[in-house]
Amino acid sequence: MKAILLPILMAGALTSAATAQEVKPTPVQAPAEDAAKEVKKPTVYTVGTQVPTDLVLTDLDGKTLSMKELRGKTVVVTWYAIHCPAITATVERLKTMAKEFEGDKDVVFIAINSDKNELADAKPKGVDKDGNPIKPYATIRNYMKDKKINFRMFVDPGNKIADRFQAKTTPHMFVIDGKGIVRYSGALDNDMRLKKEEKDYRNYVSETVEAIKANRLVTTTNTKPYG
Repeated sequence: MKAILLPILMAGALTSAATAQEVKPTPVQAPAEDAAKEVKKPTVYTVGTQVPTDLVLTDLDGKTLSMKELRGKTVVVTWYAIHCPAITATVERLKTMAKEFEGDKDVVFIAINSDKNELADAKPKGVDKDGNPIKPYATIRNYMKDKKINFRMFVDPGNKIADRFQAKTTPHMFVIDGKGIVRYSGALDNDMRLKKEEKDYRNYVSETVEAIKANRLVTTTNTKPYG
């Protein structure tokens, strides 16, 4: 926005020898709301960027959850594919971590599925043996029931949200703080083959959540996600 200049004011001559003095123009400040409009939202949500409040997720039942609703909470996100070997190897760890977060009202654990093959049955198809309508995403629903998945699953047709986060593998994990800032991106832990009890084991996601809760610096912000 171009600045608006005030008219130049001329001081009257005090004597015949005095020269007029020029008052420097003062730019008018743009209204706060106009300045806010000029702030561009990040197109890719990398560590250190803020996920906008208008980002909306949709679950298997078509119910939505926006980042606006999640402000003030630490959000743990994992990209998920039910046929992925890395998911198979870590699903119990993910369930355990989700269970640990259940008692904390300030932490939310969610999964997002962007796999086009697994999202192929997005529409209801007929009825089951008992005559009940078959809900959309029957394959994922059956998997979640069989594996006793204890976290909410969202869907991402067309990889639109995955592209924003640059999520390319499963499980690629992110931790977002209460202000919507991405604080961690990468693997769940340092080795999916290690046991939690082993001294070399590190769970990067849990470490990040604990650091945010304690208002400490997150020391490991990026790792290479496996999968």
